[in-house]
Amino acid sequence: MAASQQAETDVRLIQAFTELMNIANGRGGYVTSEKVIEELFKRSVFTDSDFADWKEFQKRLGEFPVIYLPVGLASQDAALAAAATLGLKYDVLRVPAAEALHSAKQFRQDVAERHLQRLNS
Repeated sequence: MAASQQAETDVRLIQAFTELMNIANGRGGYVTSEKVIEELFKRSVFTDSDFADWKEFQKRLGEFPVIYLPVGLASQDAALAAAATLGLKYDVLRVPAAEALHSAKQFRQDVAERHLQRLNS
C-alpha cells in the first residue's frame, strides 16, 4: 500500500514539475480563436472523412497555429531555479531537473548553467 501511495505522489510531483517546465520554457498557455476555427470549416479545410478518425482529426487540427501566451524572463529564471531546488530535494526529480536545465542552456545559458552546477554539486 505504501509503495502505491508513493508512486501516486511521485506521479503528481512529476506532473507539477512538467508544468513548471512550461514556465521555464516561456510558455504561459495558449488561446485559440473560435473565428479561426469557423473559417477553417467554412473554407472546407476539413472534410467529412476527417471526422471518421477522431485521433487523426485532433492531430490535424493541432497543425494549425494557436497564439501562445508569453512568460517573462523573471518567471522563466525562477522556474529554472525551482527545478534545481526540487531536484535537490526530491530524488525522483533529480534526473528530470538535470535534463531540463541542460535543455534550458539553449535559451538561458547563464542561469541554467548556474543551477545545473548547483544540482550536480
